[in-house]
Amino acid sequence: MNIILGIISLIAVIVASVFITFVSGFELLHLSLLLIIPIGSIIIGYLCGYGYYKGLVISNKYITIKHFIIGFIISLFCIVAIKYTSYLFTYIDSENNTIIYSYKGDHISNYEAVGYGKLDFLTYNKYMIENTPISFVIKNIPLAEISNPVIGWLSVFIDFLGLVSGFILAGLIQKNKAYCHDCNLYKKNKKLFLISKEEKTDFFNKLNELMSEGNLDATYAMLSKYDFDKDLKKKEHLLCKLVYCKNCNDSVLNFELYELRYQKRIKKNLYYQHPISINYKIAEKFLNKEKPSIDIATKTYKTVKVNEELKAKEKNEAKESIEVKE
Repeated sequence: MNIILGIISLIAVIVASVFITFVSGFELLHLSLLLIIPIGSIIIGYLCGYGYYKGLVISNKYITIKHFIIGFIISLFCIVAIKYTSYLFTYIDSENNTIIYSYKGDHISNYEAVGYGKLDFLTYNKYMIENTPISFVIKNIPLAEISNPVIGWLSVFIDFLGLVSGFILAGLIQKNKAYCHDCNLYKKNKKLFLISKEEKTDFFNKLNELMSEGNLDATYAMLSKYDFDKDLKKKEHLLCKLVYCKNCNDSVLNFELYELRYQKRIKKNLYYQHPISINYKIAEKFLNKEKPSIDIATKTYKTVKVNEELKAKEKNEAKESIEVKE
């Protein structure tokens, strides 16, 4: 599965990148912020790696350093494939003698550059790296333009690092999923409830007390009192997730902390983790928790009432039709 999804995402990224270049003349791969933040290549690397690592998760394969090495190789192939496919659509506009991305006209390989020779794939890219000016723009206002071979190669190196970083980022996000090494399966998770940050100390003390007593019913009763309060989501709170292995029944309540951060927004505290192991019988009750039942009598009454109204309407229409014919 990881191979299939990896190939699909790789092809999709290559096609999308080349299409953007073909339509706009702009290479997403070289989009950067302040020259040192390769936004475009990070996006491409992430999307390219997402399919591969998602396939590993679906196949229940634990992500290791080996898979990141494979990701590095795929990143190399991705950047070469994008550049080569773009090269195939690189032509010279005969009217103004400029480079265009099309499938008509004189292909760039029919030309030579002074000091470089015939512009085959490798020579053309070397020429573009060393001679294409790099523009610095802030809010659509051009500030400066630099054309220097050293800066050009540095830019290529930064783009490559961005592509690899995006690929690794995709892997790290997928790797962050809980894994049961005993069963070789990724664990499932389910969001249970929210509690306010102010009451977390009392909450954990009470929970630990009940669990130490082994009182499963009382523990479940305590936990089931909480739910998803929409108003609470706007304040500092803890999110409780049930993380469990469906094979060996290993179960954990994992609490995530959401605090007021910069710009007065509630953000997840990435450094806070509070896992509590629980008996699977408690987890099972949450997993099998019944949804509110439907009032069958009311529903039946409404259905009958609607049917009666439809029949009455049909009779009136039939009666009117007879009167018109007469």
